Order: sequence, then C-alpha cells, then structure tokens
Amino acid sequence: MLGCGWGTVRGPPTRNDVVRVARECIGTPFLHQGRRQGLGVDCVGLLLVVADRLGLTGVDFPNYYRTPDGTLEEKLSASLWRCVRECIHCHMPGDVLCFKIRNQPQHVAIRTNRGIIHALGDSRKVNETSYDQRWRKRLVSVWEWPELDDIDFLPKAAPSETVIKSKTIEDRTVNKSGKGCCG
Repeated sequence: MLGCGWGTVRGPPTRNDVVRVARECIGTPFLHQGRRQGLGVDCVGLLLVVADRLGLTGVDFPNYYRTPDGTLEEKLSASLWRCVRECIHCHMPGDVLCFKIRNQPQHVAIRTNRGIIHALGDSRKVNETSYDQRWRKRLVSVWEWPELDDIDFLPKAAPSETVIKSKTIEDRTVNKSGKGCCG
C-alpha cells in the first residue's frame, strides 16, 4: 500500500470520496517523490495516496525531476487515468487537473467544490487553495479515475433539462439548447 490504509470505502468510490480523502491529507509536508500521508507527498504522491485509500487506479511513476521534462501527461496516461480534454474548463470535483509551470506540464491537483488540493513545494505542505485566474491560465488537461461513480455530483435537473450519468466531460449535462457543459 502506498498510503496509510486508514479505512476503506464501501461500494464504488465517488467524487465526494476523492475530495474527502484528499482533504484528510491537508497539512502533510511536501516531499519530492514522497508517497506517505502525514510523512510527506508531492503532487503525484497525493494522487497515489488518494488512489490507494479508495482502491482506484494509480500506477506510480517514480524517478522524475522537479523541473519539467515534458512527459507528465504521457505518464498520467500510462498510469491509466483517463484524459477528458473535450473542454478543459468543464471539470468537476474529484477530477485531476494538470498545470504547466514555466513552459511544460509539471503539476497536478485535485479539484474540489472550493478550489484545488495539491502539494506544492512553495507552500511546503498539502493545502487547499482557491482555483483562481493564476491556476486557470496554467491548466492544460483534465484527468479522471475511470472507476469513480459520478452519481453524487450530478446536477439537479430542471423539468425541461435532461441529465445524463456519463464519464465523458462533453455530455455530463445537457441543457435546453442541447449543448454540453460548455455550451
């Protein structure tokens, strides 16, 4: 086990579970290539602790540098996370956001209803920060665990709307005009 193994989830894990477990990691010190809640994690280590605790897909890719080498998205893809690029600004809590720092993708965070949870070297620990313009302009891709049950984050439908339980970003919700979440 990569994480601390404190508890399990009954039934398929949900987006709420991802956010809850990520919040339990807040305060864990930043440690480059760290993989232990409470002892030290980096941004990838945070994802792996959450995956381990919830029984989600999370294949580790150690031996990376602190400076970007242009392979982060390739490594995420090889780790079996699913990229949902159709509309990168249509992410939901529990999604993994990939950001460029300097010129290349280098950082990941978990989206919450309040912002993002991430382990950033500058803050020296895991924290939840606002998802503001500084982060929005750096967003390059959105990823999700294929095993998540989306049911806990489906929006309430108005009588004239249709809501679809879907794993793809473009048709998570359909509004009156028939356009997807970005329409």
